[in-house]
Amino acid sequence: MSLHLLVLIPLLGAIVLGCMRSASIERARVVSLLFTLSALGVFLTTLGSGAFDGGELVAPSAALGELTSYRLAMDGLSAPFVALTVVLGIIAVLSSWRISDRPAAHHALLLALQAAVTGVFLAQDVILFYVFWEAVLIPMFFLIGVWGHEDRRHAALKFFIYTFAGSALMLIGILLAVYSTGETSMAGVVTGFQAMREYYANSGVALPVSPTLVFWLIMIGLLVKVPAVPVHTWLPDAHVEAPTAGSVMLAGVLLKMGGYGMIRLGIPLAPDVFADARVIFAILGIAGVVYGAIMALSQSDLKRLVAYSSVAHMGFSLIALSTGTLNGQIAAVLIMVSHGVVSALMFFLVGELYDRTHTREIDRFSGMARLMPAWGTVFTFGALASLGLPGLSGFPGEFMAIVEGFNDLGWWMLIVLLGVILGGAYNLRAVFAVGHGPAASEWAGVSDLDGRAILVALVLAVLIVILGVWPRAVIDVATPALSMILKGGA
Repeated sequence: MSLHLLVLIPLLGAIVLGCMRSASIERARVVSLLFTLSALGVFLTTLGSGAFDGGELVAPSAALGELTSYRLAMDGLSAPFVALTVVLGIIAVLSSWRISDRPAAHHALLLALQAAVTGVFLAQDVILFYVFWEAVLIPMFFLIGVWGHEDRRHAALKFFIYTFAGSALMLIGILLAVYSTGETSMAGVVTGFQAMREYYANSGVALPVSPTLVFWLIMIGLLVKVPAVPVHTWLPDAHVEAPTAGSVMLAGVLLKMGGYGMIRLGIPLAPDVFADARVIFAILGIAGVVYGAIMALSQSDLKRLVAYSSVAHMGFSLIALSTGTLNGQIAAVLIMVSHGVVSALMFFLVGELYDRTHTREIDRFSGMARLMPAWGTVFTFGALASLGLPGLSGFPGEFMAIVEGFNDLGWWMLIVLLGVILGGAYNLRAVFAVGHGPAASEWAGVSDLDGRAILVALVLAVLIVILGVWPRAVIDVATPALSMILKGGA
């Protein structure tokens, strides 16, 4: 039942807050915080009970019509992403502490978003997986469109059109796979699709559906969410216009849905098609790393710089996945979990700076580390984690991805090293342009981080250090599940 509670608690919180339309700011944020803390407590109880040991933990099933079943499970692949979701759910609430415009509705949407994302990572039925996948769009669309900045409506519409179009293609692919196998469970669809192909190959009869078509329909939908170049253009606009909490959840967990879906469903469904297409994913990954870094380096808006860094970091995860190896998949998971924490910290800090100055223009900042020493210290720390400093979370996964990439792609990976150099350049540029130099008189008297903000920064910083010095916290949990998936399980 505990796995159901991970979805039901934030969903119930969203309903409660939805009924508290006239609630004060204080009441709305306290209620929201209590529900997110409860979800974290349930997750920790699940791990502490000893029921989860890297294998599969299955929640009781309940019929949901004749088409599908409401079946949730958590294994070593989903556990790190569920952990990321419940932690960043709390961070998102604390990031929204100053929201005064319809605070109850804002916090209700955050909780609904957390419920839907958690459902994506726990769903063991492809139809249920898709239902949760689509449900994510609704709260994020309204968070951007209602509580975003000046061009929020355009950004929200662009986000919806891109992701909905990708989801529509993915749905067609899923339905073709379900039609071919007569199964809706993840394991049933994956094993059934492979068995169906083997049967038709042995009988000499043409397949009823093209495996290549099914593979690419699903993969395109997943690539949009990653986001991979060139279907990434919705991301910078969405990040820049979203409220801070929206950016935290978008970069922290929504982008991880794409990579998770590739490992869980896309690659196992047609491994031979993926093997033939690995070079395409490698090219997309390399393009993402270099293009994202170049674009980040050229930005004058600090939040857009951080947004393009997400394109670069997720490019590393595509390179890791393109190798088709166990170490490559482990590297991809490490990269995604690390990026979830680091990007949450960076977007939170940019949001705190914007709340005090009402601008994100890099040229208007100078010497902010003198005026806001706590902010400057944590921002420098986050930038070092983003550029992959050894000992911090950004290093292990990206280092593994580069090593695996060299083993697979050879000297083509030298192009990626250009992206690594540029990654250091745009992070250090942000640190020196914003934090150092003579203190800008325009911001004299600006307040530094308060206790709430320091707590958020401290939690994320501790996680970044833990993942940097002890990556086995993720590796040991994820490896058994990834090994099983690579062997043809689900």
